[in-house]
Amino acid sequence: MSLKIKVKRVEVKKFDFRNNSLELTFLYLEGDKQYTIKKPFSLNENSMLFVKNLMQELKKSAKVKYNLDNDESFNNIVNVLFDESEDGDTEEKLISVMDKLKDKVKGFKKVRSAENYLDKHYEINNLVIDIR
Repeated sequence: MSLKIKVKRVEVKKFDFRNNSLELTFLYLEGDKQYTIKKPFSLNENSMLFVKNLMQELKKSAKVKYNLDNDESFNNIVNVLFDESEDGDTEEKLISVMDKLKDKVKGFKKVRSAENYLDKHYEINNLVIDIR
């Protein structure tokens, strides 16, 4: 059995200024079913490592869902792939998204006026990035 995963959207649910982190929700398709996964992202964390771990976690969770029997027959093998036009495309897009989030937060930290501060804080806490 072959199963394709496609990451559709990244949403910022919460920006924690004190811990320098974001609470993110990833919306993805697993075959024709839609799922979400919540992940904390420290802005000090390496984007590439975070994305690699996220992709491995998505693959493992899909394998667990579709590998219902525990016997050793070949009928239970689930091949999980990312739905992408080129190999590594999903990983590159997610790394780019994570780097953009880091840049947004850096811009927020440079704001010195109260007016812009609240606007930027609201913008970060309600940020939604669609992945194509």
